[in-house]
Amino acid sequence: MEIFMWMYGKFFSFYLYAKTIRPTFQVKSKSDASNAAFTTGGLGMHTDLTYFSYVPGIQFLHCINRAGKGGENQLVDAFKVAEDLRNNEPEIFDMLVKYPVRYFDIGQDYVDFYQLAQHPIIQLHPDGEIARICYSDHARSPMLTVPQDQVLKFYNAMNTFQKYVYGPDYMINVTLESGDMAVFDNYRIMHGRSSYTLSGNSTRHLEGGYVDWDEAGSRMRVLEEKLKIDHFTGIA
Repeated sequence: MEIFMWMYGKFFSFYLYAKTIRPTFQVKSKSDASNAAFTTGGLGMHTDLTYFSYVPGIQFLHCINRAGKGGENQLVDAFKVAEDLRNNEPEIFDMLVKYPVRYFDIGQDYVDFYQLAQHPIIQLHPDGEIARICYSDHARSPMLTVPQDQVLKFYNAMNTFQKYVYGPDYMINVTLESGDMAVFDNYRIMHGRSSYTLSGNSTRHLEGGYVDWDEAGSRMRVLEEKLKIDHFTGIA
């Protein structure tokens, strides 16, 4: 599916990353939910598709119908969390960089699926700068890849990471109204949702999709050259 975005005074288009077999996904509550997102309960702070080996970098969430009550979106700049951990809790930071976490997703939606991958929670560029955050507690496997004598330290590191993420200094709450769209960096921004209730025949309906940073970066560099913009989009 091709979508269009306004940037640098021009429209540019790119193609949505197809998760499984469809280019977009629908987020609605349903009784036979195959994913925690499809319930009315709260959704913990996470990045998306942690159980994919290749994780798409940009996420779109289009609110078609907002919830009757609740359902606020919660956002955290996880790069800020990681940098503060590096400065304040260096041993915690090193644990989250060193050991990968295994993630999985099993079920049936459009097709039967069994997704499995592992990533460190904090990933670095060769120069030590934060490259991406990859964390989803509700997709985390109980199987650890951590040495036995480091297990308690690693759980403590994850617990400390989450305390930062849920802290009032980092989290903001946003209510998407019908017609609003949130677009954010899935490598940097963790997102969640408060629980919600529905009244009468109301439904909470969001449609989402993903775009690769490779595709978006390419389009941006093309526009920068064509429009002679004094900026160069580097490597994400």
